[in-house]
Amino acid sequence: MKKIMMLICILLSMTGCSAGHTAPSGGGAAAGVIGEDMPIKRSQVAKMLALSVYDINTVENMQRSIVFVDTDKDMPYDKYINAAFAAGLISGADETHFEPMAYLSLEQAQFLLNKLDKSGTLKLQYNNEDRKKPISAAMWTEVYERAMQLNQNNAVVSCNIVPYATGKNCAALGERFIMTDRGLLSGECCDFSDYNDSTVSVLLRDKEIIAFKAVINNEPSVIGAVVLNTDDDGVTLDMGGIERYFYADDISGIKNGESVSFKYSGSHITALESGQPAVENVSVIQ
Repeated sequence: MKKIMMLICILLSMTGCSAGHTAPSGGGAAAGVIGEDMPIKRSQVAKMLALSVYDINTVENMQRSIVFVDTDKDMPYDKYINAAFAAGLISGADETHFEPMAYLSLEQAQFLLNKLDKSGTLKLQYNNEDRKKPISAAMWTEVYERAMQLNQNNAVVSCNIVPYATGKNCAALGERFIMTDRGLLSGECCDFSDYNDSTVSVLLRDKEIIAFKAVINNEPSVIGAVVLNTDDDGVTLDMGGIERYFYADDISGIKNGESVSFKYSGSHITALESGQPAVENVSVIQ
């Protein structure tokens, strides 16, 4: 993982990454809990289980011991299934099938909770006839986080991030990586394409996003962007390795090289405050 992150960082720092100069658009996704009406797949659950025990570097370097015929090492979720299986946290649908794209049922969710929660206090409430129905991504994420708290698992943390760019508007990021106000993160096996330009609550282990919890708002705040260029319509900013153009109603007094803080909605700045001149007009990705 460290080698992959370093490679992406070097690529971005050498070539830069522009998210484009597009027409003004509205804000990001609507505020609210993510996944209330969306079942969670067994492959995503495997990632959450694996990272509750191991860091991503350990997961990526584990010997592969699974023998399921419906996944292989070229699948991005394969290593998480392998790690969760090795930790004794999850099993296959049968001896030879894991069914990674199948949804986790309420019955299966409770079985996994019993493994995660050593206190035995986390119990899902459902009728017996509903036990085979899928659990929603939101509900599973909620009880998973509660299990981490009860067992004092401090490796998995909840925090807010602001996604600036993905592989959709920055090809160097590919399908795995996402540039945020917290730097370069990985969202492997997570669908994060809808959350650009929103403040989003996530579960995180180190630099790996485990799950998306909620959209907090669609007018995020940015501190310490560097002004690269201005024109009559707006300003180009360096946001930690990502160049973004924003439309603005008033940029009078803003100069190249300055550090600015601002709020924005979509591609339009809604509030802008000039700070002190940057010491160096150089992007550094941690």
